[in-house]
Amino acid sequence: INKDITPNKDDMPQLTRREKEFYNTLLQIEIDAVNKLEPKIAKHYRSLKRRVDGIIGTFIENELQNTSTTTKQLPGEYPFTAEQLLPAEAENEIVQILDTAYVGMGLTVWKTIKESGMLGELPVEEKLIQSRMSNIAILSGQQVHHTTLKAIEKALAIGREQGYSIQQLTYGVTADRFP
Repeated sequence: INKDITPNKDDMPQLTRREKEFYNTLLQIEIDAVNKLEPKIAKHYRSLKRRVDGIIGTFIENELQNTSTTTKQLPGEYPFTAEQLLPAEAENEIVQILDTAYVGMGLTVWKTIKESGMLGELPVEEKLIQSRMSNIAILSGQQVHHTTLKAIEKALAIGREQGYSIQQLTYGVTADRFP
């Protein structure tokens, strides 16, 4: 069990041996779910990074090749938007990843609690658990997508204000501590 996320023993109420085992079982379910989820989220963001690298790479190449003033991109003006870099489909993808993880973990926890008998009879149906966990996944996915989109929009706004080229926007400007 990961000691970084396990509460301090002094902060926990005194538990019976059975309660401690049950607590550890539930904690392990959570740890296992996170361990399964992390690579899926990492893969999702690697895919988005490749997409952004491709879009921006094309524009950097054009920026380097175009030397005439009629075709050269003005500093701080970008031929792409945050929404083009992070499309709406990315939100659906992160929601699906989270939905699979949340529903799986929720059902596993529910079944573990039910099978333990520690809470008596649980008159909750699996469909309700699935529905509630899916709703949480939708809200979480929307929040993750919105936060990521806002970070991209902020970087573009700073780039526009500072007159950064696409290369500077992409690779940063050390003197300005950007990004």
